[in-house]
Amino acid sequence: MVIALLCILIAMGLVQVLRPQMLWRVNHRPLQQPFVKGYAAAEPTSAGYSTTRLTGAVFLAVAVLTLIAHIS
Repeated sequence: MVIALLCILIAMGLVQVLRPQMLWRVNHRPLQQPFVKGYAAAEPTSAGYSTTRLTGAVFLAVAVLTLIAHIS
């Protein structure tokens, strides 16, 4: 059970590192509309996406290390 959960978290981390725009599109209008006046103005810049990728890389490293530690 733990290994399956870690694999799902690793897949989510990979998406965050490789395609952070995909996560933005999933969280599109229905979830953000009540909180954001101008949706187009709220999309992250390239620096914001870089920060998302960096955070995803750290998360991915921790998830992989946890999976390795759990397996061995």
